[in-house]
Amino acid sequence: MQKLFPAEGETLPRLRFPGFREAGKWEEKRLSEVGSVRMCKRIFKGQTNPRGDIPFYKIGTFGGVPDAYISQEIFESYRNNFPFPKNGAVLISAAGTIGRTVRYKGELAYFQDSNIVWLDNNEKLIADGFLFYLYQLINWAPSVGAIQRLYSDNILGAQVIFPSIPEQQEIADCLAYLDELITAQTQKLAALKTHKKGLMQQLFPVLGDE
Repeated sequence: MQKLFPAEGETLPRLRFPGFREAGKWEEKRLSEVGSVRMCKRIFKGQTNPRGDIPFYKIGTFGGVPDAYISQEIFESYRNNFPFPKNGAVLISAAGTIGRTVRYKGELAYFQDSNIVWLDNNEKLIADGFLFYLYQLINWAPSVGAIQRLYSDNILGAQVIFPSIPEQQEIADCLAYLDELITAQTQKLAALKTHKKGLMQQLFPVLGDE
């Protein structure tokens, strides 16, 4: 990523894919020129249940396992009548662990307002897949207070630099492939650790057994 994206203060990366080496400088803009911040309509505690139809992700369960649910009826009404992320949108945590990202892949799910937001980006300028990796390079400057958080102005004020859409896609595809490899190897490692633990339990006597 350090080679595929320009270093701070530069407009060209050190490494470019064939076909883009003569494409010229990347374009620089603030995120406010690329899109606007959106969030889901607020869900109140009384509208949630520990079990239900649609997972409701709060900042504490964002990217993990939900502990609250809303009804199908509320979900359909809010999704159809209020802002809701499009398939492929990059959700970002605006509280807690600032700047954590999750790709929304069209699953049935709902997200906590103000704490989980997304940029309704102009995909003719920045594609969702590229934006996902671009976010990881931004040094977010959250508002200072009792609890640090990202407000819309913090997000929209971020300066970003990006190439043409075809080059964005090439970069995003490369990094996504590496992410898939990392996930596969991580799963293999977890399986080997479980296998090792099982073998040790069989090879060593339990303390206290004769």
